Amino acid sequence: MRAVFVDALRLLAAVQMIQGHTLDALLAQAHREGPGFHAWTFTRGLTSTTFLFTAGLSFVLASRAARDPNVARRRRLTRALELVLYGYLMHAPVA
Repeated sequence: MRAVFVDALRLLAAVQMIQGHTLDALLAQAHREGPGFHAWTFTRGLTSTTFLFTAGLSFVLASRAARDPNVARRRRLTRALELVLYGYLMHAPVA
């Protein structure tokens, strides 16, 4: 069973991330002040927390839907640790 609202929240966070990086790269220094810019900066800061929230929510929903939650949780944690290990290996200093 797929939770569409979680996917919609991820999509919103992805769009917010793309527009945030794009505007930050293109916005002239003269426009980087005032209440509008500060509100935009605040909402841009919510992007990472939105991704973390949806990741945790997805983990909880998937664990609850599993036949054996302990096996599913162990499998997901193992997969997460593998991804972290792959990330560190990609940064390994290899000549």
